[in-house]
Amino acid sequence: AGIAVNYELNQQATTAAPTFLRYGSAGTAQAIYFDRDGIGAEKAQMICVLQAYAGATSAADFAVI
Repeated sequence: AGIAVNYELNQQATTAAPTFLRYGSAGTAQAIYFDRDGIGAEKAQMICVLQAYAGATSAADFAVI
């Protein structure tokens, strides 16, 4: 069974659940961070930078395997 993960846009984690954070907007480079303990003590780690493109990402754009 999978675990629930949150996806937040341009903000901090809001729960203790694992959270992906996206910084940036449509038309700009977008940095994706992963915070494995949400609002816990561990800091979010950058996992990738998406080059600028016309669209914006959403949770539906990612599959965690």
